[in-house]
Amino acid sequence: RAIPLPGHRLRDRTSFARAVRVRGKSAPLRALLYKDCHLIFRRMPAFLIGLVVALYMFRYELAGADLGMVVPLQLMALDEHAKWTFALRLYPYPPQAVVLSRYFWGWVFTLVGVVLSVGTAYLVYPQAGYAVPPNTPIFLCWLVGLVLIILAVEIPLLFRTGVSAGKMISIGLLVFFWILLGNLLARINEDNPLAALPQVLPLLVDLAPLVPLIGLAVNLLSIPLAVREYRLSA
Repeated sequence: RAIPLPGHRLRDRTSFARAVRVRGKSAPLRALLYKDCHLIFRRMPAFLIGLVVALYMFRYELAGADLGMVVPLQLMALDEHAKWTFALRLYPYPPQAVVLSRYFWGWVFTLVGVVLSVGTAYLVYPQAGYAVPPNTPIFLCWLVGLVLIILAVEIPLLFRTGVSAGKMISIGLLVFFWILLGNLLARINEDNPLAALPQVLPLLVDLAPLVPLIGLAVNLLSIPLAVREYRLSA
């Protein structure tokens, strides 16, 4: 009989005894991703649907890549609530596998968000009679790059401070980022003298193709830091 994960509600189907049947060098990582899949499909559908609906309600439907920031945070919160973060250290999972399992879902849901945004812009908008925003590719390039950079800060921070404190800091940084960006681009206050969109737009357009590559580089370089923070938190 498989041994249930301590405190987890997924019973034997995500137990360590079942997970370790996966063989190969990547077995620990695949076992953790297997467990996360059950969490995503069993515990997070309502959360994800609500988040997507909120984006559409507030007309941020092209900002679907934000899912890449939110899902790793939510997964870590569910694991901590279930005491899985404590039980994880009792099993022979290498720190690299634990850290990569968090980055993996950030990458996956960033890609899912981009697909939703592209589908909305080029399929839903024309059907609804809306014009496709001409700067959609530029916006998505910048959004993906920024999401990857925020992930590079968020994941090591969560390993260092824990989910409770890290969640508040991450949300605070995200709100600050959106308020600052909104003011600079005159989305919140059109009379704001700091609204810099006309001045910086040519530079933003020119840099757009490079931003996802820069974000990916920063993201990958942050993985060793996240591994270090995870080891120090043990």
